[in-house]
Amino acid sequence: MKLKLLLFALTFSFIAQSQTNEDIKRFINKNADAITYIHTKCVSEKNIALQEVIKGIVHDQLVAIELYKTNPSSALTNTSSLRNVCNRLIKENLHQANSQFELTTAEKQFAVVNQKTTSVVLSESVLNSINSISISKSNSLDNFKLAIQ
Repeated sequence: MKLKLLLFALTFSFIAQSQTNEDIKRFINKNADAITYIHTKCVSEKNIALQEVIKGIVHDQLVAIELYKTNPSSALTNTSSLRNVCNRLIKENLHQANSQFELTTAEKQFAVVNQKTTSVVLSESVLNSINSISISKSNSLDNFKLAIQ
C-alpha cells in the first residue's frame, strides 16, 4: 500500500512539474510575440530610436531560453523582467496600451523579484547577429529562435 501511495505521489509530482514547465515555456514564448510585435511596429514607424533597446530585449530573450533548457524555473526572473520591459516599451515608446502582453494572473505567480541571471554567456556569433539587428530591415529577427519549440 505504501509503495502504491509513493508511486502515485511521484507520478502526480512529475505531472505537476511537467505542467509547470509548459506554463513557463508559454510565458517565455509570449515574450517572443511581444518582441516581434515591438520590432514590427518600429519597422513600420521607422522608429530607429529603439534599435539598441530591441537588441537588448532579443539578447535577454535568448538568455531566458538558454536558462529554460538547463532549469526551466531559473528563467523566470529574466522572463518576467523582460515582459515588463516589453510592456513599458509598448506603452511609453509606441504609445499603445496593448493589454495582450500584460502579465496574466497565471503568469504573475511566476513573476519572481530576484536579480536577473547574467551568468549565461551567448556565443560570439549570436552576439554578432544581435548587433546586426536593424530597424530598417523587417526580416532582421528571422535568424533568431525567440520561442521554444
